[in-house]
Amino acid sequence: MKILVISDSHGDTTLLNQIVSKHRGSVELVVFLGDNLLDANEVMRDFPTIAYLGVLGNCDFPSMYTDARTDGNFKIENKRIFYTHGHRYNVNFGLEYLVANAKFNNCDIALFGHTHVALTEMINGVFVINPGSISRPRDGSNGTYALLEVTSSDVKCDIMEVEK
Repeated sequence: MKILVISDSHGDTTLLNQIVSKHRGSVELVVFLGDNLLDANEVMRDFPTIAYLGVLGNCDFPSMYTDARTDGNFKIENKRIFYTHGHRYNVNFGLEYLVANAKFNNCDIALFGHTHVALTEMINGVFVINPGSISRPRDGSNGTYALLEVTSSDVKCDIMEVEK
């Protein structure tokens, strides 16, 4: 399964829509990792055939949402995937708490945002992925997002730079 992983749009629904439109024929799921969940909710209404999961970030106001969560997990093929924005796991100060929580939930992959810096790294048996930010990158890029492919035998992740 191919998964589009996006975080930290911060109000840029036009850019978010462009990215989802570009990959709509090849991805089966979009995971939005917070900081402006309303953006993702709005954009994903235009793509009803693509499955969608999203979580609240630190810039989202829980009172504006019904049934919104700060993290979750799901299974694709034989891999369990944990997803969160990251602020509640203190990801600015290290990834130990995030990885420990992923392992506690028997997850093989942990997706997070919040730092606005893309990252793919294997830590203590967990494949940790941050897609970066599409609208406010802190790594000198034009913005980034991730394309994750999970099969029964492999996990691949490509960090993609936003085309502006």
